[in-house]
Amino acid sequence: MELDRVYTQTKREMNGLEPESRCDAFTADEEMRDTARCNWGIFIAYLAYLTSYQTIWVSIMEDINALGFDASFEKHLGMTKEEAYRSYNDFMMLESPSGSFEPPEGFFPEGPITDYVDFLSIKSGG
Repeated sequence: MELDRVYTQTKREMNGLEPESRCDAFTADEEMRDTARCNWGIFIAYLAYLTSYQTIWVSIMEDINALGFDASFEKHLGMTKEEAYRSYNDFMMLESPSGSFEPPEGFFPEGPITDYVDFLSIKSGG
């Protein structure tokens, strides 16, 4: 599976087995999405693994206008962006019980994403 390969590559990089790629903090470049240093796809998958894709793609977005991104992120994930980066780094640096660099069971969704997200539940605010 392609996602497993990307996860393994990212984990190898973050564990110093490939060119350095740590996620230390949100920088101005990352806020503007000018760098892929932290592999956004794997980071988002990690956040969804902790919560759900419904939380990541719907709940946070519904509260952005009222709360702003930072407060909505913290409300729905229970941690600040910086805490999320630290948690992600800790997770990616943690050796798996098997000693492999494979993602844990259930890390990536299987089947249609609509099995994980109710896009029709989005409140348009209008």
